[in-house]
Amino acid sequence: MENIRIGVFETNSSSVYSCTFCFESEWEAFHQGKMPINSEEEKFISREEYNKLAPDQQRNYLDYTEWNEWIYDAGLEVTMTKWTNREGLGRIEIDVDGYNG
Repeated sequence: MENIRIGVFETNSSSVYSCTFCFESEWEAFHQGKMPINSEEEKFISREEYNKLAPDQQRNYLDYTEWNEWIYDAGLEVTMTKWTNREGLGRIEIDVDGYNG
């Protein structure tokens, strides 16, 4: 394990890790097929916004079923944690682990 840049944690392994936060309502809409996710930017958009995109732009988005297939095919592991603030607003932490070697 090396610290190459100040304030940046890096390893010399071939592991892949991603941590994404979203609102619980966004995750539920994604799960129900109402909000696809941009697989490169990790950004949700409404189905209405998605339908307005050109076909070449739509290719960057996945629905829940496609996302699950992508996770499975890539051999990745997903851990999800729900957090709730004092006002009861739910957040979801999505951790994706895998190997890139």
